[in-house]
Amino acid sequence: MLQEVLVSSDFTDSFIGGPLRLTGRVQESAWGKVGNLSRISSMAPGHAHDARLAEFWIGGHHKAPSLLELPDGSTLPLDEALRRFPRALLGDRVARRFGSTLPFMLKILSVNGKYGLSIQLHPTKAKAEELHRRAPQHYPDTNHKPEVGVAITPVSLLYGIKARAALATLFSALPEVGRWIGGDVVDQNSLDGGLRDAVVAKNILAACFSLDEAQIRACNEYLAQALPRAVQLSEEAALFARLSGTYGMSDPGLLAMLLMNQVHLAPGQAIFIAANVPHAYLDGDLIECMACSDNVVRAGLTPKYKDVETLLEVIDCSSSLSGLSHPALGSSGFHVVAAPSEEFRLQILPESSPQVVIPESDSPAVVLCVGHGAAITSQLSGKRVNLLDGGAALLPPRSGAYEVVTTKASLVHATVATDG
Repeated sequence: MLQEVLVSSDFTDSFIGGPLRLTGRVQESAWGKVGNLSRISSMAPGHAHDARLAEFWIGGHHKAPSLLELPDGSTLPLDEALRRFPRALLGDRVARRFGSTLPFMLKILSVNGKYGLSIQLHPTKAKAEELHRRAPQHYPDTNHKPEVGVAITPVSLLYGIKARAALATLFSALPEVGRWIGGDVVDQNSLDGGLRDAVVAKNILAACFSLDEAQIRACNEYLAQALPRAVQLSEEAALFARLSGTYGMSDPGLLAMLLMNQVHLAPGQAIFIAANVPHAYLDGDLIECMACSDNVVRAGLTPKYKDVETLLEVIDCSSSLSGLSHPALGSSGFHVVAAPSEEFRLQILPESSPQVVIPESDSPAVVLCVGHGAAITSQLSGKRVNLLDGGAALLPPRSGAYEVVTTKASLVHATVATDG
């Protein structure tokens, strides 16, 4: 079947002329910032003043494919265009590896601090295939979802489970929690040797999610009283106060989130989130790049479908913060974002480097303007695409080098990691 896809179209030469404009799609959600408070607002004009603008997608996922402008001025949803013209838009090597699919997506996220995102993780490829077969209504594709986020504004998030020493401090300050999740489980934090940190953390997390609604409410009501008095837990207390008002005292995520690290990203700082790592963005605006998937395993801080059983089966409870990074200066003035994924390679051109050249590649790339404007010009044909804030373009494979000129803007560049 794949071989048939690769030879099904002779529509190639007309695509080589230069960049092809992409129009992104907005996703609204309760956790999005409202109207003009959202960074997405200027990228998607015409929205309602009270719209909760949560995500702006650039990619070919079937849930919300971008529109691709073809050389004749007509448009196609990107997923359909990729199926019709895989060789022209993806190149032989990428099409052989990933089929007629752009293997990555770009997003802008705008997270309302009153809500935050759910406590969640993304499954491995094998687990995603299993979950899709079992419950396609909750797991809409068969792909995994390694992802990296780069802060546009200050961003806060929950990421990974606290180390044993931090958990010991937590439960020492909140001694009555043991009444609900079991003193024997909590006491494991004081073991010298014996169980590994990840096993201890997973046992505690499982106990949190095993409580019935009455127990959860009683425990959360205790936390509401005890946290403000625990001076060493001021950050946890502030987060609990904020989110308990949104999700109510019956949400198990209010207790579970106390087990997680709070991480704060300065603008430009990045975080890579691997499979099975629990996380939840709490506030801020960021760029995301990920494998093309929409699979999320949720367990708390959400009214959406929760799959606690799967989350506890696969969760990575190690306490490492190794996903944090600062993008490093690479070639052509771009800053390369650390992201060990075969589906994508992400780099960002800061405003301080307004003019560069993107070299020719045999892989497709997507560029996204974040700021006032950018012009992308083909050195091969002279064709130019002018992009405003949120504007994007597909750079077809084997289409020559591209000159980039930005005006008070950053340029996000994503391509397939297998490129060279």
